[in-house]
Amino acid sequence: MKFLKKIVSPRSSFQKQLLMTVSIGIVFLALASSLTTAWLASTSAHGQLVQQGTQVAQNFADQSRLALLVGAEENAVDSAHATLAFPDVYHVEIYDLGGDVLLREGAVVDWEPAIDALPRHEGQLLSHETDRLIHFIAPVFTGRSDADVSPFEATAVEPELIGFVRITMTKEALLLEQKLIFAQNVVISLSITVVLLVFLRRIVGRMTTPIQDLSQIMTRSEAGETALRAAEQGPAEVVHMAHAFNKMMTALEDRDQRLREQRDGLEREVALRTLELVQARDEAIAASRHKSEFLANMSHELRTPMNSILGYTEMVMEELEAIGQAESISDLKRVQNSANHLLSLINGILDLAKIESGRMDIFIDPVNLHELIDQVADTVRPLMKKNNNEFRIEIKQDADILAVDSAKLQQILLNLLSNAAKFTTNGTVVLDVAHARHELKVAVRDTGIGMDVAQQARVFEAFRQADMSTTRHFGGTGLGLTISQRFCAMMGGRIDLDSTPGKGTRFTVYIPLPIAENNEHMERQSFDGASPQRDLGI
Repeated sequence: MKFLKKIVSPRSSFQKQLLMTVSIGIVFLALASSLTTAWLASTSAHGQLVQQGTQVAQNFADQSRLALLVGAEENAVDSAHATLAFPDVYHVEIYDLGGDVLLREGAVVDWEPAIDALPRHEGQLLSHETDRLIHFIAPVFTGRSDADVSPFEATAVEPELIGFVRITMTKEALLLEQKLIFAQNVVISLSITVVLLVFLRRIVGRMTTPIQDLSQIMTRSEAGETALRAAEQGPAEVVHMAHAFNKMMTALEDRDQRLREQRDGLEREVALRTLELVQARDEAIAASRHKSEFLANMSHELRTPMNSILGYTEMVMEELEAIGQAESISDLKRVQNSANHLLSLINGILDLAKIESGRMDIFIDPVNLHELIDQVADTVRPLMKKNNNEFRIEIKQDADILAVDSAKLQQILLNLLSNAAKFTTNGTVVLDVAHARHELKVAVRDTGIGMDVAQQARVFEAFRQADMSTTRHFGGTGLGLTISQRFCAMMGGRIDLDSTPGKGTRFTVYIPLPIAENNEHMERQSFDGASPQRDLGI
């Protein structure tokens, strides 16, 4: 199979593969038959030559008996000449028992037999073959013919070995005959092969032409041509394939027609739905903008009376303290705390509304990182003490100047630390700050209640907490993390969250430095009318 693959490429045409395969088989068959026939004929001719040499050697041995008995060479000359007259006889010799030559006639030969190897039994024959010659050595015995033996003799006379004869026959005629036989067989086989190949080519052409036509039709169809049909002619299998191809083309054309009709209908429907969606989106954006503007304006209007309430409450508390009515101050402190809480809620709503309406800007200025951290720590320490939490700060500053929006960074830290203090009791809260040249990294980790995966998925949604039951237990509006995420995104950063229920939570803030001046413009587009969606790596 590997030999055929080297000669006939698997990617060549079916006609070529079939012709080459069958042609190679026929050529090999012709060569094999020629070689086999020549070998058989040569073997037969060789056997006939050996048989002829054996018979001539035995006849010459009978004719040389008298010459060996009397030791006279002239008694065997006529027999030697008669033997040399046989076809292919090349050389004759007569030896006595001692191996001495009594007679030698014919051409010179270069092989002499050993005395010990000479045959010494009646009927025994020694033969030796070379490239050009075959040597036959026969023993010569005394004795009479069967006609000369009297039936009245009491005992038979045993034959006695008296010498040897050698006949050498040439193989030139045999070799010539072998070459002639081989040449004749090759010529005959090649002639038959040529005739068979011509006949085979026509037969294969009739068989494969319909297949080639069908292949060309399929190639044109693959290139994109339509309305193609194959001729249903040729062998039964090819006709069946062409019929199946025609049916397939008809089915494909019908399917394409239906698909075009469905596509046109879908395009019209998609265009209509797209127009409706665009209108709905524009209406939603307008409604969201109006909502944000309303919240911003309303929050601003609410802050004025709240500040008045706080101011008058503080004045009354100072007057009561001055006149010595301290027992009434506790009630006013509750009013003050409620007003501060409401003002904080209003400020959060106002910040969120400004972000969504695109009215929140970034103000980048140099910041003393240690002073900012100290201010944040002073603010959250009462919250830490309230739940008996240990609060640690770790700062690593590898760069000189930090240029960020200090107010927004401070708000982010306050929100994250407030949440950590609120959801951790008798635990630890750690603020880890790392200021490098190209990045500010802030991590807030606690040993609080933690969150599962479902809670982490909605923790950054506005007005939502990880679990709505926490609102009743811990309080809060659910705006702190949302605003922190938006502030961080406005500065080109992100917040990552890692939490395990029962073990604690880690918020990590990444802010790239320096902050791009056009970040605020990009964030305005992101928050215009819709909340941004960001991959937080939860």
